[in-house]
Amino acid sequence: MPQTTQSESRQVGTTTIHVYDDEFFNGFQSGILLYRLQTRPSGFTDTGIYAFICKHSQGVHTTDRYRAGSIAGWFAALYGYHAPLSLVAPTQEAPHV
Repeated sequence: MPQTTQSESRQVGTTTIHVYDDEFFNGFQSGILLYRLQTRPSGFTDTGIYAFICKHSQGVHTTDRYRAGSIAGWFAALYGYHAPLSLVAPTQEAPHV
């Protein structure tokens, strides 16, 4: 995990995230995108949310920081944060489902 001692500030809604490497923030962006792809008019069930957390916290295809960011981004979208399309580019790959 490449880290630097300097952080880059990134604005997310009304909050600033100080990013030391891109893993968490890339996961955050993909979590928002994944939420957008999974959203159904009927909403989610508690079982579906639980399954999402379990699956994405235990995955082996990405780093711990990426997975944490993905879960955080998914919940941010669930609770109403809508990232501008420039933040979540349509060409980015969502985490493995």
